[in-house]
Amino acid sequence: MIPATVPIKDALRGFRLGLHRGRDAMVPLGEGMPGPMRKALGQIVNRADAIGARLESAGSALVQTLLDLQPGATTLRGLADDPEGAARFAQTLYRHLNLALARTGGPSMAISELIAARDFARALEKMTDPADDAGLAAALFLQLDAGLLDVTLPFAVTACETDRPSSRIAVFAVLLWLLADRDGVTDEGDLFGVACDAASSHARRSLRLPRERAALRELFATYAALI
Repeated sequence: MIPATVPIKDALRGFRLGLHRGRDAMVPLGEGMPGPMRKALGQIVNRADAIGARLESAGSALVQTLLDLQPGATTLRGLADDPEGAARFAQTLYRHLNLALARTGGPSMAISELIAARDFARALEKMTDPADDAGLAAALFLQLDAGLLDVTLPFAVTACETDRPSSRIAVFAVLLWLLADRDGVTDEGDLFGVACDAASSHARRSLRLPRERAALRELFATYAALI
């Protein structure tokens, strides 16, 4: 079941993105204005920044309290076994996707946690072998590719078609990190970096990510064993 807090988070982020877009649009306008008007515009921009900062702080505190989030490493298996796994996956993907995009050389993007949570739940429903984690990663990747990557939050910039390959590589990297064996792992950041580098290496060799579930499952299993 997807908690009611997930669409709240999407709405808060959409509003915050709208503030940022408006602020960015106003800043260049002041360059050609007389001094008093430029000062007034600067005050409006500063006020928008303050509102955005307060909204970020208040929204994070509210959602953290409502979800009662647990700290620590997250794994795909742990999420699949967690009654709140869909919401926790959506939050994990939101937090890590842009980190993966930055590491793999793609442009940043805003995603909907509500759609990510629904995609996770739908991927779980399609599993015939609940213990097949690589199969779940493949099913989830295809579900996200068909839904999440085509939808943006209100006010967010829609990724153009040329950005789609980098977004797919970043999603692959995050799922690979979630799939990887944690035995002997002492630094989640290092493991995440290795997963991103593996995804980047795949892209640099001009190898497309397959769209067939069986081929994707094999790819996830192969890379997970390597890292």
